[in-house]
Amino acid sequence: TASRSETIRLDTQDCYQGLITEDPATHLQIQQAKQIPVTGPVYVEGADIGDVLCVHIQNINLSTTGVFAIRPQTGIIGQDIRDQVVRVLPIKSNGLMLNKSISVPLQPVVGVIGVAPRHGEIETVYPGRHGGNMDTLEITTGARVYLPVQVKGALLSIGDVKAGMGDGQIAGSGVETAAEITVRVDTLPGGKFSWPRVETKDAWVTITSASSVDQASRLAVSEMIRWLGQEKGLDFETAYMLVSISGALHISQWDNPLITARIVFPKSIVRDIRSKSASSGRPIFLTTLPDISDESEDSHSEQKGTDTSSVESATASQTNERKEETPPQSSSRSLPRQRRRRPSASRRNTGRKKSSETSKEKPETGKDALLEKKPASVS
Repeated sequence: TASRSETIRLDTQDCYQGLITEDPATHLQIQQAKQIPVTGPVYVEGADIGDVLCVHIQNINLSTTGVFAIRPQTGIIGQDIRDQVVRVLPIKSNGLMLNKSISVPLQPVVGVIGVAPRHGEIETVYPGRHGGNMDTLEITTGARVYLPVQVKGALLSIGDVKAGMGDGQIAGSGVETAAEITVRVDTLPGGKFSWPRVETKDAWVTITSASSVDQASRLAVSEMIRWLGQEKGLDFETAYMLVSISGALHISQWDNPLITARIVFPKSIVRDIRSKSASSGRPIFLTTLPDISDESEDSHSEQKGTDTSSVESATASQTNERKEETPPQSSSRSLPRQRRRRPSASRRNTGRKKSSETSKEKPETGKDALLEKKPASVS
């Protein structure tokens, strides 16, 4: 359990559950590692259905090695790969050592971050409205991830860290590694959106997933237009023009069960446009926290004299217990609590969650659908 505004520290395994080593015999395990272990769920006090969970990623402490694999039928040109190749790469402070002569800069990414869906369970390999396996470059140190809360307590889970990954995850993998992640969790009044969003120092990002590139791209564009209409009061035509002129469409990953797309929109374009008032019925969750660059400076000064706390990893059985026995909610913010226990490897959740969100997403079109449609429920 975590309180509002609490800083917590979570240990995560790599997506192969630590089974792959320098020993070539262990490389066969890669075929069986079809599930992604995550650390969690973390019950966040005060998070209620319809709220927004803000997860500020303050630090990602990588392990000393990472695993990269290319294999047949995986990645964009998987049909051209005949043999599986696995490399265990040293992770240095100045980069990744691909071989003795090639060093690649570190680019840590949190591959999986999500909350519980509104109904049932969902496998950790799936991206969706709940977040999940989005593999998006902007989900890194310093970013805030905004997730629509769909059950009481949100039930946050995190894992699948990469030490480096290119946009699109072209080969179907990043440099998979274990990590220690420090985040601060907060809850904000309900926001009228139904897909994850990310805030960096310079940009806002809308992230959507669907069964095709076309559908995922349309949803990402629609979600950014909806945000500009709801928060900045822009009409459909103006918002669409702005996204077309200043936004950038990216494909985060191609190889998961659903394809993930995103729109990256620079903050500077709309920074001076006054947000709509709360009386309009469109909550202004964007303005309830300080600017991300200001908060980053504050967090650095706080960390010098304050230890962060840790949260134990939960098993699948603990997930059910949390749903049945909901802890009391707190109505006020609290300072970070000091807890010194570290999650034990034996208690990490390494099982797959059952999915009921495997159906194809249908693109949403039209002005009314973009600007006024209520968030769809997750099945």
